[in-house]
Amino acid sequence: MHHLNMNPADNRPENLLVLEKGQHTKIHNFMRRYDLYSVFEEIATDGHIVKKCLFCDEYIVNENKKFCSIECRRKYEEQKKGEQNDQQNEASV
Repeated sequence: MHHLNMNPADNRPENLLVLEKGQHTKIHNFMRRYDLYSVFEEIATDGHIVKKCLFCDEYIVNENKKFCSIECRRKYEEQKKGEQNDQQNEASV
């Protein structure tokens, strides 16, 4: 199911497009490739949920996600762990 206005909370029939998973993935890959999420981010109204992955800045259209992929989440956590270790090493010097 694809939300035409990119608002996953807007389930009005005229805002929904039924697609096979592969088709839906192609739409979102196309939007990422041509940076179209930024357009939605700029014109979004209340209720639109478009944000960036905390690691790579890819656009995410899901209010519950902070990362675009498991790989980005893992890399982010490794980076934070490294920063914490650096801070602890500096504090002990």
